[in-house]
Amino acid sequence: MTKGGHAMGDDDQLALARDPATIAKAVRDEIAVPTGAYSGDHTTVNNFLKYVQAELNRLPLLTVDHSVFDSYGSGYASFVELCLTKRDGSAREVSADSTTTTYLPLTISRLAPFAALHDLDNRTTRPDGTGGRGLPHLEAVATPPIPGWQEELRQLHQALTHLNITLLDLPTLSTPIAPAHTLQTNLGDHPYRVYDAWFHWMD
Repeated sequence: MTKGGHAMGDDDQLALARDPATIAKAVRDEIAVPTGAYSGDHTTVNNFLKYVQAELNRLPLLTVDHSVFDSYGSGYASFVELCLTKRDGSAREVSADSTTTTYLPLTISRLAPFAALHDLDNRTTRPDGTGGRGLPHLEAVATPPIPGWQEELRQLHQALTHLNITLLDLPTLSTPIAPAHTLQTNLGDHPYRVYDAWFHWMD
């Protein structure tokens, strides 16, 4: 993305994520930052996010353990979730009746090239494929460094930068948005924050 003929830096992108006019579009589920793949329609964006998943799945130290593109099976989500674990298997514990995987949940907005990284979570699966997982929410946004995952985070940040996706920090995501905005989301309550504008889910 450019601004005045120059490449936009992280500070510009963080400001754009908080921009009232941009937020107003996001609240209406419109593509709010039309740049790169996001200059197309929602199908184009979804295809791009599948490409992002493939790229992140090739990182030396990380692999995509599972992803959620189907809005958690019901309702609508303004984001996809890519759940990354250590490629060497050291974040998995296998027992006779289940496998527990520790992973980094990464949510990427469908409305702008913005992402949020959440604290480590665990997913337990059984041989029949059943299991449980948590939902991303503002209170779970990570504040790196995460002990034992420093190099993995460096590779992830480098890959996202190459893909022109900005990882939004907690101060930005916690910024209140205009009280007049209403959002149908199960991930937060009024008064809504920047997080809710870019990452909301309605059942």
